[in-house]
Amino acid sequence: MKIEKLVLQNYKSFKDRTIIEFNEGLNILVGDNEAGKSTILEAIHLCLSGILDGRYLKHDFHQYLFNYEVVEECLALVETDKSAQLPELLIEVYFKNNENLSEFEGTLNSESNPTAQGIRFEIKLDNAYSDLYQSLLNSGEVQTSLPIEYFNIEWRSFARNAVISRVIPVKSVLIDSSTAKIKNGSDIYLSKIIKDNLSRVEQIGLAQSYRKLKQNFNEDNNVEALNTKITTSARVSDKQLSITVDLSSNNSWENQLTTNFNNIPFDQIGKGEQCIVKTNLALDHSHETDKNLILIEEPENHLS
Repeated sequence: MKIEKLVLQNYKSFKDRTIIEFNEGLNILVGDNEAGKSTILEAIHLCLSGILDGRYLKHDFHQYLFNYEVVEECLALVETDKSAQLPELLIEVYFKNNENLSEFEGTLNSESNPTAQGIRFEIKLDNAYSDLYQSLLNSGEVQTSLPIEYFNIEWRSFARNAVISRVIPVKSVLIDSSTAKIKNGSDIYLSKIIKDNLSRVEQIGLAQSYRKLKQNFNEDNNVEALNTKITTSARVSDKQLSITVDLSSNNSWENQLTTNFNNIPFDQIGKGEQCIVKTNLALDHSHETDKNLILIEEPENHLS
C-alpha cells in the first residue's frame, strides 16, 4: 500500500490548498527552516493514525492547528459580518489505486474524483452547533479566538465511511528523535537492552546490587557527618534534615543507570549517533513492526 499525494488546506503553515506528490519508495523533503517539512510529515501521520504529538486528537484539538492568518482574517470578519463562515481544516491522503482498496474509493475528496482512493481528515463547525454559533455572533460579544468547542473532527474514507486507524491499510510511524530528551533516549536504550537480554531473576539481582550501592552511600561516614552538620546549622524546619539516596522505588536503578558507547556516556556521543540509536529503537519497538510507512524527522542533517 502506497500513498500518492497529500492535500493540505488551512493546516498550520499551509493556508492555501497545497498538493504534495510522492514518488514510490524513498522521498526526501528539503527546505528552509519553517518551510513546513515537519508539518507535512505530521499531517500524513495525523490523517492515517488520528495521532498528533503522541496523543489521539479526537477530543483534544485546538485552534493553533489552523493557519494563523486564516484565523485572524476570520476573527476580523465576524466583527462586521455575522454570516461569516468559520474556517475549515483539511488533510487528504491519496492512496495509489489498488483493486483491494475499493472501500476507500469515492467522491469525498477535494478533486471530486470518483476513482480516487484515500482518507479525508477535517476539522470544521459541527452542524449540530450552527444555531448556537449564530446566537454567539448575534450577541455582539467580541470574538478573540475560534469557538473551538463548536468544532468537530470528521475522519472518513473517500467513500464517505467513518474510519478508525485500525482499518486504514497504510500504517505509519512518525520518528522525531529531536523531541525526546537525550537522557530519556539513554534510559529507553538501557531499558530495551535489559528487557531483551536479562531474565527476571537477573533483573532482580541487578536491582539488589544497585540498592546495596545506594545503601553504602547512605551509611558512608562522610555522608553521616554532612547530615549531622546540616541538621544543626539549617533551621528550615523543626524536623531533622538530611540528604539520602531514595531506596523506595523498585525500578530506580533502571532510571539512574546510564548507557556508554565505548566508555562514553550516551549524552556525550555525537548527535548523529544519538539520532541513529533513537531511530533504530523506534523502528524496533514490537508495536511498530506492522508499519509500512516510515516518516523520519531528520534534525540538522544528523542522519545524512
